[in-house]
Amino acid sequence: MSLVFALLYFVWESRIQPGSEPFSEEPIAQTSEEEIRGNNSIAVLPFINMSSDPEREVVNALHIQLLGEAPLATSTNTEAYNLYLRGKHFETVPTLKGLESAVKAYQESIALDADFAPAWVGLSNVLRGQGQIDVTDLQEAMEAARHAAMRALELDNELAEAWLSLAEIQFHYDWDWTRAEVSTRTALRYGPNNAPVLRLATWVALTRGESERALRLAQLAVDLDPLDYWGLLNLGTTYWALGQLEEEERIYRRILDLYPESRSYMVRSFLASTLTRQGKAEESLRYVDFDSKNQWQRAISALILHSLGRHEEERPIQQIMIDEYSETWAFGIAMTHAWHVDTDKAFKWLDTAFEQKEFNMTQLILNQWLAPLHDDPRWEAILEKMALLEYWTKSQAGQEAKP
Repeated sequence: MSLVFALLYFVWESRIQPGSEPFSEEPIAQTSEEEIRGNNSIAVLPFINMSSDPEREVVNALHIQLLGEAPLATSTNTEAYNLYLRGKHFETVPTLKGLESAVKAYQESIALDADFAPAWVGLSNVLRGQGQIDVTDLQEAMEAARHAAMRALELDNELAEAWLSLAEIQFHYDWDWTRAEVSTRTALRYGPNNAPVLRLATWVALTRGESERALRLAQLAVDLDPLDYWGLLNLGTTYWALGQLEEEERIYRRILDLYPESRSYMVRSFLASTLTRQGKAEESLRYVDFDSKNQWQRAISALILHSLGRHEEERPIQQIMIDEYSETWAFGIAMTHAWHVDTDKAFKWLDTAFEQKEFNMTQLILNQWLAPLHDDPRWEAILEKMALLEYWTKSQAGQEAKP
């Protein structure tokens, strides 16, 4: 499933059902923009109430920090480090073979130096990736990835990448928004200029209804590297989530100017999407290929054709999506049915996406193509299942408060 490679890193820990009570904690201290931009000297985190029974992975990791039970991993032997670098290389190769080679390299690095925390982080990432693209059983992959992330934190509890790995699992798999928030804020404290941390923190903030903070985080990632593809894409999709369509369009055009060929299918799809939502469906046709096998091209093509009333051309594309994506991207199928105001089918496919633990469900309250579902009683029911109803209510109140 190519979308996973395009949008995610990889990670995981003990399975928590969405909607379960979060661990008892003191209020999380707000991280100021100044702290995010440059303060690397923050010591003990103030937000854990140790008299309660907090969630295991956060407490275990912070327990090390608070009580000083484990030394930080500061070095490794040369061969183990070279194997770690080899794993990092293969982690960027978007093929099944690349993931397999990355796992092997990280495992060999750990075999030579079991106390080298970054190798455990890398292993956690690729194990999670294998589960998310259905190479391995999802739950088993996440259990193994969570164990690796926790091992990294036991070795180096100030490693931002390890906190990020844990947060990715909590956000994309556990759907535990409170714990993901704790872990991303901790990652930001130890890696305030870490671009992947900033990107995930953006989406955690968006999901929790913190739109202004989300935009600051996304913009900061771009300020740190104005030419970075992923930073720009993150900013563009942040504008998408906030409904700022003209700014979204501007960013996608900037990406296409910088990267006219590389990864263009996704960005062209997103540009076509925002143009259509601005009432420029005819113009958006320039950016889609009806014969493309790319899933975003197919989905956006179906949405554009429906907006133009070209239903005979749309139906075959939608059927291809059902035939090919029913077990991997039910969320995308639901999105096209929602825009058609075929609410029964849309909710059916959303339920399927929920059961399949699709990571796209994290954008449920942000996806504008699902807007036709908002007045249906089933909308709040599925938000409740995802433990998102509180944040949806908060976001709606914020919208109503705007002049």
